[in-house]
Amino acid sequence: GVGWDAPGRPMGAFDARGDPANDADGDEALQVVVVHCGWQSPHGTLERWRAREDELALDVETVSRPTVDELQATLRRNVDVVHLAAHHEYDNGVKCSDGYLKAHELSGVGATAVVANCCDSERWARKAVDNGADVAVATTGPIPVAEAERDGADLAGLLSLGWCVERAVGVLREIYDGAGWVAVGDGGVRVTKSESPTPPAVAVDTETEEIVASWYSSGAPGYRYIDLITSD
Repeated sequence: GVGWDAPGRPMGAFDARGDPANDADGDEALQVVVVHCGWQSPHGTLERWRAREDELALDVETVSRPTVDELQATLRRNVDVVHLAAHHEYDNGVKCSDGYLKAHELSGVGATAVVANCCDSERWARKAVDNGADVAVATTGPIPVAEAERDGADLAGLLSLGWCVERAVGVLREIYDGAGWVAVGDGGVRVTKSESPTPPAVAVDTETEEIVASWYSSGAPGYRYIDLITSD
């Protein structure tokens, strides 16, 4: 819903939670665990997270092809992000080396944010939030391997630059949207901080030659400034 914080100043549901910039504590090392338990390669996702390792004192580690118990243990850790590059089946759960971690088996999730980059993972992600995560990112449909690799890397890049979860997911929806990306839980969570202004997203209409530049608010889901630039 939308209300008004002051005359001429709109306020959405996420804005009412306070300053999302306070979510990320700049004095502590950020911990990100990338879990590879599917057919997609986690290389692009790792590359985007590690691009800011030195700047953020970011600790990025990988867990490759875990067992069900090992994936449970990873999700229970008190880390900032668990980012899954996984294979998920709606009736079975996330595929592990020795079976599947089903949604109803999730318990005691300690990660602040869980990214379930795999097919049709919304129900699984909701259970992750129900069991302790502040927010989870999921898909509402199938996602081919190449698209999962691309989307996962882009999402990692946006989150590492200080975008809140809902806004980062919103960008994926606007640009790709094939997998029906959603944020479950507190979409206003930001796992990192950024001192730089958010870059614009630019779309070009090839028929009218009009250029539309959208300046997103990285920490305020639901709002953006749109400027129409008409070419000469």
